[in-house]
Amino acid sequence: MQIEKILSAAGIIFLVSCNNAETKSTTTDAAVNTNKPVLVANTNYKPAFEGQTRIAAVTTSTPYKTDSLVGKLGRPWGIIPYSGNRLLITDKSGFMQLLDVDGKVVKKITGFPKTDNSGQGGMLDVALDPAFEQNHTIYWSFTEKFGSDTTTLTAIAKGTFNETDTVIKNTKVIFRAKPALNSSYHFGSRILFDKEGYLFVTAGERSVLEGRKQSQWLNSGYGKVFRITKDGKAAPGN
Repeated sequence: MQIEKILSAAGIIFLVSCNNAETKSTTTDAAVNTNKPVLVANTNYKPAFEGQTRIAAVTTSTPYKTDSLVGKLGRPWGIIPYSGNRLLITDKSGFMQLLDVDGKVVKKITGFPKTDNSGQGGMLDVALDPAFEQNHTIYWSFTEKFGSDTTTLTAIAKGTFNETDTVIKNTKVIFRAKPALNSSYHFGSRILFDKEGYLFVTAGERSVLEGRKQSQWLNSGYGKVFRITKDGKAAPGN
């Protein structure tokens, strides 16, 4: 089976082309367009001009097929392709799972730094080091209690994952989107390596007024896209 694209939400659905897997398939012709705004306004903020914060639905008639490979995974959040046509999946509760080509759980991976999974927090995204085949290093974003028992932030960590183990090793937090705030929402976060081997990291604005205004501040970690080294430092040329 050739995995081409992956979507994740409360459950797991994969867009795939299959030649040997027993899956439940549904073909859909997605042709829906009301030309109404995608979202209705949820604030009284006055836009700078008409339509500034509203966008109409996009028309499409592209047919697509969904194949359900596995269910009852728990609380999956981030998914990436792994060697051998497998999948590495994060769970909000603070662990990861490795799935085989047929959607069966091969291994549960634990031993990560303590994760606060209240609200929208938890273990979030995951990425393989570009030299993973040599150094077996993975990176992940997660919600960390920091500063007090009620304040949290989005953190990035790295560790060593060897398939012979079920526990992550050599874990280290390399980056924190400070300051910590008392909110359990809008942590972000996606992480992705660029062609130069630096990490792009997104951090949310935490869904509170204090975080939202700090999205405009260059000395705050809220509502930002960061480009960092593998050690969590600012990438050269930023």
